[in-house]
Amino acid sequence: NTLVLRTDTGGNPTFRELLGRVRERDLAAYAHQDVPFERLVEALNPARSLAHHPLYQVMITFNNTADAGARTAPDAPAASGEAGALLNATRMTAGTGVAKFDLALTFGERHDPAGGPAGMRGSLEYRTELFDRETAESVISRLLGVLGSVTADPDRPIGGIGLLDPAERRQVLREWNDTARPQREGTLPQLFEEQVARTPRRPAFSAGGTTLTYAELNSRANRLAHLLAESGAGPEQVVAISLPPSVEMGVAVLAVLKTGAAYLPVDPGAPRERIATMAEDAAPVCALTTSAVPAGVFPAELPRLLLDDPDVTARLAAQPAHDLTDEDRTQPLSPWNAAYIIYTSGSTGRPKGVLVEHQPVLNYLAVSAELYPGVAGNALLHSPLSFDLTVTGLFAPLLNGGCVHLADLEELHERALDGEVPDLPQTTFLKATPSHLPLITGLPGVCVPDGELVLGGESLTGRAVRTLLAAHPGARVLNEYGPTETIVGCTTWRVEAPDDLADGVLTIGRPFPNTRMLVLDPYLQPVPAGVPGELYVSGVQLARGYLNRPGQSASRFVANPFEGPGERMYRTGDIVRWNRRGDLEFISRVDDQVKIRGFRVELGEVESALSRHPGVPEAVAVVREDRPGDRRLVAYLVTGAGPVPVPSDEELRERLRETLPDYVVPSAFVRLAELPLTGNGKLDRGRLPAPDYAAAGTGRAPVTAREELLCALFAEALGLESVGVDDGFFDLGGDSILSIQL
Repeated sequence: NTLVLRTDTGGNPTFRELLGRVRERDLAAYAHQDVPFERLVEALNPARSLAHHPLYQVMITFNNTADAGARTAPDAPAASGEAGALLNATRMTAGTGVAKFDLALTFGERHDPAGGPAGMRGSLEYRTELFDRETAESVISRLLGVLGSVTADPDRPIGGIGLLDPAERRQVLREWNDTARPQREGTLPQLFEEQVARTPRRPAFSAGGTTLTYAELNSRANRLAHLLAESGAGPEQVVAISLPPSVEMGVAVLAVLKTGAAYLPVDPGAPRERIATMAEDAAPVCALTTSAVPAGVFPAELPRLLLDDPDVTARLAAQPAHDLTDEDRTQPLSPWNAAYIIYTSGSTGRPKGVLVEHQPVLNYLAVSAELYPGVAGNALLHSPLSFDLTVTGLFAPLLNGGCVHLADLEELHERALDGEVPDLPQTTFLKATPSHLPLITGLPGVCVPDGELVLGGESLTGRAVRTLLAAHPGARVLNEYGPTETIVGCTTWRVEAPDDLADGVLTIGRPFPNTRMLVLDPYLQPVPAGVPGELYVSGVQLARGYLNRPGQSASRFVANPFEGPGERMYRTGDIVRWNRRGDLEFISRVDDQVKIRGFRVELGEVESALSRHPGVPEAVAVVREDRPGDRRLVAYLVTGAGPVPVPSDEELRERLRETLPDYVVPSAFVRLAELPLTGNGKLDRGRLPAPDYAAAGTGRAPVTAREELLCALFAEALGLESVGVDDGFFDLGGDSILSIQL
């Protein structure tokens, strides 16, 4: 009879302790070994799926009996043949070609001719739909390695048992992270001024019909920088910037950096409470803005410098136009002074400021110039200053002789629909999020780069890239990954063969020079290729930390156990894995590992399964709790005018059930014309509408008293006003937990 056994590894026990737990649990299970397995399944009633066994996916069989037929006693009677002859029997394995479980391990004791122990033999059977032979062999190899480790030191905590052999460990820690190269020290204003000296008459910044050359941009930034220095702006000080997209925005950013201060971008459309929190936390010496920004945006006590005020204009004209030196600053400017502060959402609801220094930014920009040569041409900048995507589109061109062209993608798209072609030079570089791709696809060719189109900030799918390239076949697409804490981007992957792309999420590639990617388990042990783990980033491209948040900084920027003293690594919260080529593949967020009805659900897995349907161009899965305690998985689908119509709810459920357990199938599907986005171009999950479960009903009203009673009970359990006679309980969002209430 089959026994289902559970092993408790909580608390990181030693192997000796774990062995004791397993022995105790197994002995207790053996006391009930006569309970038929079928009765156990019936009693537990787990979620069923055709894709796997209902209770377990790994079977271990241990045979501790003597080798049957290994030998026959000398005095045994002959079974056949001449008198006195012995029967020679050979055991042969007959393969069925069918795997009953995902993995099935079989062990058996071996004995010598005298009957003494002679080791063990084992075999592994695996499902070829899930594993290839190389993976199955690696499972055996790692099992043998673990057995060797625990027998050599049974008192080692299991979290400290490595799964990698020395060659694999060297590969994931060193060979795939061999990124060290010489790096120049400097500051952003220093490199910009060097570029000004090389190309003073070349166009540098264009917005609203005004174009400034490098010399003009530098001169205007210098005048404003001198005025700011008089106001106390300098190294380790902060200046807030809240300006509309304009030439003044570029001038302001450069001016703040020239003083040595860090710029703090503030979106005037952000909630006043959030702006007040940022101002209180960062304590800027002043705010650069215009009269178009309401005075109430900033706290009353914060000095404002209105760049369109006639008095300020006169004061600027009187300032010197030469570059600032350390003599003009409040103190010398260092490569390790703060360059900017960008606030991101905090888990507590209070935004936290990521403080970034000059030197890490210079490494990122040097890599960008190498990977994205189009930045030396015409770069289209559309993102707000408060989004770190702007760091690429603003500084990479200005440090490499390119011209920044400010534009609004939505406005360009609307004009394109009217047949208007904007008066712009051919774009050579554009950075955006994958959510911008529908807009970019509809833009005229002059707005789509013939150099590099860099996409980051969200997962990028192969289907989205193919759709874009069908409209703009000359675009060169790169997928860049990197949290704000790792200076915009720290890995990249170039699409080389778009026709061969799978529909799902694309790889995020390999680490940038002078950065290292560590994929670790919960005990900070490196995991093998193909095994999911949390991504940690180390190297020069790390932020200083969170402003005025030493506790949060210490919890996310942790000591790097694989490098020397003082080396840090940033815990991204992203689940990734190495593939066999040494590229990283994004899987999901750690916080996407939600639980529904006690089952762990990877939202990324649901979204990937939905996106594989040809009629679903985009999909997002979220867990909603519109009623306290009633957590439901909801899918949001973008409806488009593609050749394949968006499937019905029932069709989607049937398709998902082919690959996912029932508890991972969404209880509702909401169709949208487009996904709501934040000002940074990322998905705004807070604006996703609540599903209308009642819309799934048939509407046939109850007739008999019994039908009325049952429909009322169903409606009460589901939180609906009414339920039709022919409506399906699970189609209306019900699940096994809610069914108990009936």
